Amino acid sequence: MTGHLIIGSMEEGSVPTTFENLDGLESLTTVGYSLAIGYNNGLTSLSGLKNLTNVAFTLGIVENPALTSLSGLENIISVGFGLWIYRNDALTSLNGLEGITEAEILIIEDNDILTNLCALYNLSDLNNSLSIYNNTSLSMATAYALETQLRSNGFTGTADIRDNNGTEQVFCDNDEDNVTMIPTIVQM
Repeated sequence: MTGHLIIGSMEEGSVPTTFENLDGLESLTTVGYSLAIGYNNGLTSLSGLKNLTNVAFTLGIVENPALTSLSGLENIISVGFGLWIYRNDALTSLNGLEGITEAEILIIEDNDILTNLCALYNLSDLNNSLSIYNNTSLSMATAYALETQLRSNGFTGTADIRDNNGTEQVFCDNDEDNVTMIPTIVQM
């Protein structure tokens, strides 16, 4: 499809939708500009997007409080400009984004119970900036570990990592089923 696809809304204060899934979108393989999935109070599944491989400009997943998983996005390889994960209060990991290897900007902000960033370790072509902040359960060590991995993948842009207050560092390897959480020592 060409142009923008907005599922829900992208305006704060708008009336949230109540649908639970994206069934019916299985034939979608490309979004010609931006895909915005936002302000969907009942959305629990993205599996209807399982055949999507490319978002030409921006992928925003914003304020979906019941969304517990990004499963369904596994086939996306490229996000032409920005990937924005913001205020998804039930999301503990970004599993489902393992296939993304290219984006200009990555923003992960205000996801209350997010602890795991392992799905982004395959991002080999991040060109501009990385922002990870205000994720209540994410440790600074886990955020810095992602930055370190992305830099080893070739990232040379700016990084803004701050105010992530989790107490357990997540160690990732190439086997997504093998994640280790270790308490982080917090200096006062």
